[in-house]
Amino acid sequence: NSNNVLVKDVILQGGATWSSVIRRSENITVENMKVVGSRLRNDDGLNPVNSRNIRIRNCFIRTDDDCLAFKGKDSGSFDVEKIEVEKCILWCDRARIFLLGHESAAAHMRDITFKDIDIVHFGMTPFLIEPGEEMEIENIRFENIRLNGEGQEELIRLKPTINQYMKNKVPGHIDGVVFKNISLTGKSGPYGIQFVGADINHRVKNVTIDGLTICGRKVDENYS
Repeated sequence: NSNNVLVKDVILQGGATWSSVIRRSENITVENMKVVGSRLRNDDGLNPVNSRNIRIRNCFIRTDDDCLAFKGKDSGSFDVEKIEVEKCILWCDRARIFLLGHESAAAHMRDITFKDIDIVHFGMTPFLIEPGEEMEIENIRFENIRLNGEGQEELIRLKPTINQYMKNKVPGHIDGVVFKNISLTGKSGPYGIQFVGADINHRVKNVTIDGLTICGRKVDENYS
């Protein structure tokens, strides 16, 4: 329930649960925050929850759990929107780099940009968008992102879903996701990409890939 807050030059070490939570707040800037985690599971790096007008920049985040997990835990509160993450270094030992959804009670998650980011290591799918509860996830942009790969199974998953965190057991919607200038280098591997609608009413629409390379190979209509 905060407004107009600057969090700057902070080091958070060895957390046992979510390291930093922005909840029901707006006009927040997080700058040069260092999360030195991976001591225990469930140590998310930074969680904007039902918040808007957030800027995250020049941060280093190392976690066991998700580095950046955006959530809409509360219905009837703010949507999760107008968020920009830039010039960060991210390192996840076990889970995801970017997680949008999973806790999806908010109506919308939209107008979110991730740009100029270096990913040192990831465990599970680094780009994961899985809305439920009829949440609309829209206008999401990933740009100028560099990953170090070690042969992981999956790179991108866009998939409306139902999970144990959802009260309303229906999938969500995904409309308008851009991947621009994304490069993965390192060891060869499957690095799967899947865009999967749940049904005719809960779909993945308007996805753009513009300059995605995996171990030097361009991902286009001929990629498999």
